[in-house]
Amino acid sequence: MSNPNQHPTTPIIALLAGLLVLLVVVGVGLNMAAPPSLPTDTVATIDLAPIIPTSTSLPQHEQGLVVATLQPDRGIPADPTPTVHIPVPKPAIVSRAAWGAAEAVGTFIPLDPREITLHHEGVLFDGTIPASQYIRQVQRWSIDNRKWPDIPYHFLIDLEGTIYEGRTLAAQGSSNTDYDLQGHIQVAVLGKYDAGEQEPNPTQITAIIELMAWIADTYHLAPDTIHGHRDFIPLNARGEHIDPRTGSRITCPGDNLYRYLEDGTIQRGVAAQLGQ
Repeated sequence: MSNPNQHPTTPIIALLAGLLVLLVVVGVGLNMAAPPSLPTDTVATIDLAPIIPTSTSLPQHEQGLVVATLQPDRGIPADPTPTVHIPVPKPAIVSRAAWGAAEAVGTFIPLDPREITLHHEGVLFDGTIPASQYIRQVQRWSIDNRKWPDIPYHFLIDLEGTIYEGRTLAAQGSSNTDYDLQGHIQVAVLGKYDAGEQEPNPTQITAIIELMAWIADTYHLAPDTIHGHRDFIPLNARGEHIDPRTGSRITCPGDNLYRYLEDGTIQRGVAAQLGQ
């Protein structure tokens, strides 16, 4: 039986109230799942390249969350690869004791190496006597006739490309011509290599290059410090190198040997051995 006091609109009001509660619940749920988006100017950019490779990407998160974007590093250069110096090997050299050198006499002038200078010994040498015997004769002539303290050259090279130890590298060399010898390491090839005379052979050129490369590496000298004896003698009006003291024409190390300096063969060979 119906209640005579119940208003006819009461069920409708109850239904509307229920719908209102349902809408409120749904709205709260939506607000919890999707908070309002942040303004675009709050997005952060973080440079993580030194830690994470630039090819790594982060997954896109829910809308409205702050996203970190990886940027490649722009300011820190890669560490340079260290270089390791490999010394030029010392060629085989016949010692003074092995070729029978006499003791040096007198007083030496100290040497501060700055140049490598090529000479020829200036007298025909055809190998009919052993090179060691010939070098002993050169030393004896230097001491007895020229009154030098020792053989004038720091190294000598024979026809087979064998290298011989000459004057100590601690001492300045000697010369028949008038030029400043300070700083010159003197390398002499046995024989006479002027035009029309002996021709150097490939074994001798190789020995010159290997010896000069080792000297250059040991004393930190560049290939452009390699010259011929004549390069330090003044030129006259006819283009001849004339010794200012004696007036003699100087051709050393001879046209046939100087050719390998003039065309750069020796300097290029030394540079290659130095890794340049």
